[in-house]
Amino acid sequence: MVEKFAEKLEEYARLLTEVGLNPAPGQTVALNCPVDCAELGRKCVEALYDQGVREVLMTWTDDFVT
Repeated sequence: MVEKFAEKLEEYARLLTEVGLNPAPGQTVALNCPVDCAELGRKCVEALYDQGVREVLMTWTDDFVT
């Protein structure tokens, strides 16, 4: 069950980044992600680097703190 969730999370991250962001190779991408979704955020970063982006600038937010 956990393996299936991880696989689906990776697929979703690829969909978000390839279709939603559609970055060009060598581009710098900025992402905002709540800490509650850290696992998805990390998968998105991994997918972006796999797609050839130069740099990912991640801003983490925490609703409890802000």
